[in-house]
Amino acid sequence: MEINIKLERKDTWELSKKARVYSQRIRTSRFWLYVILICVFFLLSLGHTLLYSVTNTFIWSALIFPILEQTLYFFRDKVFVNAQYLEERTLILNEDGVELISPSKKQIIAWDLYIEAVEDEEYFFLFDKEGKVISIPKRFIDDKEKMDSLRKIITAYIQTPISHEPSPIKEFMPKLRILILILILVLTVIEHNTEPKPKNDMNELFKVILGN
Repeated sequence: MEINIKLERKDTWELSKKARVYSQRIRTSRFWLYVILICVFFLLSLGHTLLYSVTNTFIWSALIFPILEQTLYFFRDKVFVNAQYLEERTLILNEDGVELISPSKKQIIAWDLYIEAVEDEEYFFLFDKEGKVISIPKRFIDDKEKMDSLRKIITAYIQTPISHEPSPIKEFMPKLRILILILILVLTVIEHNTEPKPKNDMNELFKVILGN
């Protein structure tokens, strides 16, 4: 089967998001990265109360760093995309594997190197053992018959096809992190800008009572 595609910036962004969810290599790397970050932030917070250490670690590892990571991915995979990813290319799927032909390169990846295939409403994603991904937008597939043929080829050679189910919670998490971080910043500013009320000692109180 031969499919001609031309990826857009939205395609590379979707590929990036799915890779972070489904690529075993990327998931493992991100897991250990977060473990290291949690340990580092907690160790840097030692010397204060346990509540301060836990809160500080949570803010950096669960709020600030994920937001920074998401922002960096967004700029890398949607704003400043390598032009080579947006070239017209041809995918040929046959019994040998997936052949990728573009103006800049030509390569074939055998089926036994692929470990996972994911399908959602708009794409097919093929993940190999090295963490690389091939994205096949469904808008380039002409008819239902060709779509079914592609699905059969993928399921015949990749043993773990997955149907992606959107998670409203996961989709909302980046926004929730930003909202919580903004709330923490606002509360911090309010606390620092609030002046303590003056406390009169007993002598000042008696002076007020006596009218002196």
